[in-house]
Amino acid sequence: MRQFKSFQFGKKQVTAIHLQEDGEHRYLWIAFNNNGDGTCDLRKVDAGDFTQIYADITGIDCNRINDMTEHAGYLYLAVDDEIRLGYYYSLSAPLITNGSRGKTLYTNESPIRVVYDGTYSYFLTPGLASGEPAKIIKTEQYNMSIDTVIDLQISGDIITNAIGITVNGALASGGSLWVVTGDNPAKLARVFEASGGGYSIQITDLL
Repeated sequence: MRQFKSFQFGKKQVTAIHLQEDGEHRYLWIAFNNNGDGTCDLRKVDAGDFTQIYADITGIDCNRINDMTEHAGYLYLAVDDEIRLGYYYSLSAPLITNGSRGKTLYTNESPIRVVYDGTYSYFLTPGLASGEPAKIIKTEQYNMSIDTVIDLQISGDIITNAIGITVNGALASGGSLWVVTGDNPAKLARVFEASGGGYSIQITDLL
């Protein structure tokens, strides 16, 4: 039998959610839309009872929290902001251990998605700005220091209007990143580590 519950958050529109599984416990991280003052709020609740609040983080400087992922005990946020790429918070003590990472000089856009391959986090920018291809920004664990920026273009074929990214396995162990666009027909880009170093990109039209 299915049960549906209604909860009153007393806040604005939700922009992103992330499920944290910790043994037998499950928590939901909920990102709320802009407060109207250039800040957003983030809340950690019990996944079975949203009235049980474990963390309420207010006044995060950004226009919008677009996506979240976790690894190595930290929650990573991809945000829409003029100067920041994202934020990171300790899953167990988010009010004590946290930080942010500024944008790289090699991108003019904010990330719309973030994924984790078991070793690194990858932030995806959409490629909507004039002359700007979609990009993947690879960051290190813990402090989000930027490792590599990958332009999604090859032999004149450029990925723009990217809307989603997923990963199947660590890239260092033969895994790939997959990026899809909102074009018609849509394009699918596969990114993987090349045998001689660097990254290879394959782009396919989804007819």
